[in-house]
Amino acid sequence: DYLTSSLKLFGSSGTNPETLSRVMNYTQFKSNHSLAVKRMTISKL
Repeated sequence: DYLTSSLKLFGSSGTNPETLSRVMNYTQFKSNHSLAVKRMTISKL
């Protein structure tokens, strides 16, 4: 899973808050996107 591996990577390299927030924003965007796709798929059915 991408999120877990990236978090492990950041955890080992010692995070700065900027990178961490960037990752969080990205994952938030990804989850929102997948939700939107699911909704679209459901509405098509």
